[in-house]
Amino acid sequence: MADGLTVTVVSDQIRAGLGELQARFGDLQPLFIEIGEQLESRVQTRFDTKRDPLGAQWKPWEESTRDAYDRADTVIGRGGEAEIKRKGTLLERSGHMRDGLSYVASAIALELGFDREYAIYHETGTEKMHRRGLLLGDAEAGTLSAPDEDLVMTIIGHWLNA
Repeated sequence: MADGLTVTVVSDQIRAGLGELQARFGDLQPLFIEIGEQLESRVQTRFDTKRDPLGAQWKPWEESTRDAYDRADTVIGRGGEAEIKRKGTLLERSGHMRDGLSYVASAIALELGFDREYAIYHETGTEKMHRRGLLLGDAEAGTLSAPDEDLVMTIIGHWLNA
């Protein structure tokens, strides 16, 4: 993950819950594993549904991108007919970015991210490419979406009540 996109997100509410749990248990790796598995599952679902963490549908490819992929994916048959054999869908032409999603849980931290350097461009968008968020609700603020933060707080709450 070091060469790709890794985001550190801790709200005051999450920080307080983690502080209480660390005082109680010390080693938070089992908690971070549970959170990591759940967040990773949500990101995988976003690849499937083509939606960002807030539920908004990703913008389709720009016409120029689609045209370039059409040219690259065109196969000429035996009869000379051209046919487009699409090699993948939005954010999944090769599967490398999706396959590069992982998390690392330790006693004191959880890292969730991608091992591909270009993941940041999809997460934040660029001047020429729409944002297609996977990890953050607000990429500029570096915050989780409300549903993801609620998930994390629910898991922390279960641990606090255990």
